[in-house]
Amino acid sequence: MWGEVSLFAGGWVLGMVTAVPLLRRRAPVTVAAPVPPPVPVLPFAVQEAVTAFGEELARLPFDPAEPGTAPAVLKEYRAALDAYERATSAGTPADVMAALHAGRAALIRMEARQAGRPVPIDALPRLPDAPQSDEGAPDDGPLPPVPERFVTRGTGNGEHLIDRPEPGRFALLEFRNQDAEYVRVEGVIRTEDLVDRDGALLTGTGHLRATSLLKPGLTHLAVGALRDGAGWSARVRPLTDASPLETEWRGTGYHVLSYGGGPALLTVQARGDTHWRAMFVCGCFRGWDCDCPPPRWPAGTPDSTDAVHGTADGRKTLRLPRAGYLDLSASDGGGEWYLTLQPVRPSPPPQRTRRKNARRSAA
Repeated sequence: MWGEVSLFAGGWVLGMVTAVPLLRRRAPVTVAAPVPPPVPVLPFAVQEAVTAFGEELARLPFDPAEPGTAPAVLKEYRAALDAYERATSAGTPADVMAALHAGRAALIRMEARQAGRPVPIDALPRLPDAPQSDEGAPDDGPLPPVPERFVTRGTGNGEHLIDRPEPGRFALLEFRNQDAEYVRVEGVIRTEDLVDRDGALLTGTGHLRATSLLKPGLTHLAVGALRDGAGWSARVRPLTDASPLETEWRGTGYHVLSYGGGPALLTVQARGDTHWRAMFVCGCFRGWDCDCPPPRWPAGTPDSTDAVHGTADGRKTLRLPRAGYLDLSASDGGGEWYLTLQPVRPSPPPQRTRRKNARRSAA
C-alpha cells in the first residue's frame, strides 16, 4: 500500500514539475504600447466661434477668380482664409482667439477696400512698463475672451479695432465698465492715410453703463483706465436700435434716443455735479452741412441751437425741428435726466396776393 501511495505521489510531483514550463510557454509576457498624449479639447464656445467664422467666410459675396479683382482686396481675403486655417489647427484657446482676431481684422480691411473707404491699420503695440522675466511666471493665464461679432472685451488700457454691423454709417456704442475705477473712451482714426484722435466719447467712474454716438470715420477705440486690470466691454449696434424718445423720459449718464416726430420743443432738466449736454442730430447726418429746410416756428418759440448744455442742476429748452436723434452726455457717467416733449404746430406759410387780371377788371 505504501508503495502504491509513494508511486502515485512521485508521479504527481513529476507531472507538476513538467507542467510548469509548459504553463510559462503558454503565457508569454507582453510589453504595453506607449499611450499617446491626450488630444487637447477646446472649450465648446471656442469651437463655436471657429465654426461661425468659417460660415461667415463661406457666405461672403466675393469671387477671388473674378476678373478685375484688386490685388489689395485679394490679399485681405487670403489673409482671412489663412487665419481660419490657423484657428482650425490651433491647440490652445489663446492661439484660436489670436487667429480669429486676425481674420476679423482682415475682413474689416477687405470690406473697406471694396467700398472705397479709408482702410484701418493695426494699432501700435504698447511699450512694456519695465523689463520682465519669464522665471516664476505662471504657465496658465486668464483665457482671452471668445470673439463675438461687434463686441470687444478687454482689461486696462489699449486700442482696439471697431467692428461695425453697418460699415460707413453712424452707430451706437454700448460701453460697460466692470470695475469701480475711472475709465475714458476716445474715438480714434487710424488708417493708411490719417492718424488722429476725435476726442472723448465717454468718461466715467464705477460700474458704468453708457451708450454713445459713434461716427462713421472712427476706426478704433482707445480705452484708458487707471487700474491696469479693470475689465470692460464695448458693443457696436446699428443706429436703428436706439431707444425712442417718449413724451416723458428719465435716465442717467450717456444715452442716444431716436426721434421720429415733427417740430417740437424738448424741455431738458438735468441734475448732478457734472457737466452735461443734450444735442440734436439731424437724420440727414450732414452736421454743419445740413441743408434741411427749417420749420416755421411760431412767434415766441424759445430760441436755441442744436445743443444745450450746463453744469450741475439746470433746465433748458431745445428745439427739435424734424426726425433725428438726441445725444445725451454727462461727464463721469453721472447726472439724472428728465425730458418732456411738446409738439409744436408750425406757422402757416404767408399767403401770396394774386394780381388781378387787368382785362377782367377793365371789363
